[in-house]
Amino acid sequence: MSETIATPENVKVLSKWNVIDRDTFRNRVRAVFESVAGMLKNTLGPAGSNTIIERFGDVHITKDGWNILKKIQFSESIDNTIMQLLVNIAAQVVIKVGDGSTSSIVAANQLLKTIESDPVLSKIRPKDLIDSLTKVAERISVEILKRSKKIDIETTEGLNEIYKLAFVSTNGDDKIARMIREIYEKTKNPSIEYVKSRTNRTFFEIIDGYQAPISYLDTIYINNSDDGTCEINNPLILMFDHRVDRENHFEHVIQHVIQVAMQSGRRLVVIAPRYDETFLNYLRSTVQLEVKASRTTQVVYARATLVNNLQHEFYNDFSIMAGCRIFRENDMRELLGLNEEDESEEGQENKKEKLFPLDDFVGEAKKITIGPSVTTISGFVKRNEELYKVALTDAITKYKKAEETNMELNVPNPEVYDLKKRVSKLAGKMGVIHVGGNSSLEKGANFDLVEDAVRACESAFNYGYNIGGNLIIPIIIKDLIKETMEVEYEETIYTLFSKAFRSVFSIVLKNGFEGTSLSDEEIMQIVDKCVEDQKVYNLITHQYSSDVINPCFTDIEITKAATSIVALIMGSNQFLTIKSDTDIE
Repeated sequence: MSETIATPENVKVLSKWNVIDRDTFRNRVRAVFESVAGMLKNTLGPAGSNTIIERFGDVHITKDGWNILKKIQFSESIDNTIMQLLVNIAAQVVIKVGDGSTSSIVAANQLLKTIESDPVLSKIRPKDLIDSLTKVAERISVEILKRSKKIDIETTEGLNEIYKLAFVSTNGDDKIARMIREIYEKTKNPSIEYVKSRTNRTFFEIIDGYQAPISYLDTIYINNSDDGTCEINNPLILMFDHRVDRENHFEHVIQHVIQVAMQSGRRLVVIAPRYDETFLNYLRSTVQLEVKASRTTQVVYARATLVNNLQHEFYNDFSIMAGCRIFRENDMRELLGLNEEDESEEGQENKKEKLFPLDDFVGEAKKITIGPSVTTISGFVKRNEELYKVALTDAITKYKKAEETNMELNVPNPEVYDLKKRVSKLAGKMGVIHVGGNSSLEKGANFDLVEDAVRACESAFNYGYNIGGNLIIPIIIKDLIKETMEVEYEETIYTLFSKAFRSVFSIVLKNGFEGTSLSDEEIMQIVDKCVEDQKVYNLITHQYSSDVINPCFTDIEITKAATSIVALIMGSNQFLTIKSDTDIE
């Protein structure tokens, strides 16, 4: 049977044709990109503008570029598709380092403008130019990491560097910066939790806590509307590492522990990576009836994310902190007597009692807070100290081995980052910042600042830091262009990268100097002096300073993201959309 090819003649759609040619598509991408970059550049720096976001009557004030970027929508569906491509690229920066989405978009816009205006580069075949851009970005990234300065939080100097990073990230909020410094000093743990305060006051507390990628199964369990979590005091905890069903797990294990929980007046939390669909349907009906009758539930079901080895280790560490053995598939087989010879009813009952050591499988904690993506337990009342020491030794050994193996690669290695994070989390102490504000709008804006600061400090703790304002990029390029180039136009690309990131910092300064008589030329002279002296012009103190610093990994991811965006625009050939109202004859 021959294949029907979609052509303008045999496709009936509301529009004439579902393919947009290269030039039209590039123009649409360019227009969307220019609009987005123009909006975001106003938010850059400590003097950047706040943006009011309204959605379904809910108002939020922020200057956080990522929150703004996610909310931008266009009236045309194709423009929203292009917008989603930009968001997906910028999201990689936010996921990895928590900040930098705005800078990556603005830097890409400046880089694209300089390329399009260059008489040599504008004539080069797009694929060759994209390959060269990628190569230059990788070379810059290697140098950024090589020149980064490490943070030792065992020293006063290291703690002061944490303060500086938090101060810059919060646009000069001394109170929050001091809180984060103190949390690092007391816990040695960069995994800081932040929640919206139930009052207007911002404060922090240090808890014996451990956090893992575990989320509630249904929003019906939420009992703290301020931060969308489910909080339970003195819970019992039951953990599985495989799919849970009603016939076996509920009837023979969960129901048994529910009785114990009820007798002690406590609630049970069941955690598993997957649930059988039949069991889920059962839960949907029973939980709703239970909440309707008593406004709460005896059991809260949660789902663990176990998609890689590290998450499995976090899950195992969580069980050690809770003092429970994870119920594995083989345990289920033994409980049901599938590994035993005696199949009589009486023999099966005897084996169930014998093979289910309740104390081993049921954990406890003073408090558990289950959220939409992470869960925290605090108060390790049943922690297995022997297993805890084994886990901590294992984490430290793996981290040191990975660090030694990858030290000479001079590129950020996620494995080293993750292993270092595991060591920090196993410290068993963590800070919690309760973010306040005199109104819900102010509280939301403050929450964005705290989130940026916490993630920036954690990134710098793991990878190190460099001079702020993305100025490390033009500083590095000054040295790189002295080397021999492999391609004749490679030096031009380096120069344009430098020009693009100088322009980004000039936008930061323009936002700060708005309303003054300084010209664009005078502002660029300030930028050039910053690069030459390797100091940042601080818009808060209005002095050139070494105290404005930035996580090196943020600069790396911004460089890569900006390059990816430019490649997306330059490499776009045509756009094909499949619509629901399409009819191919």
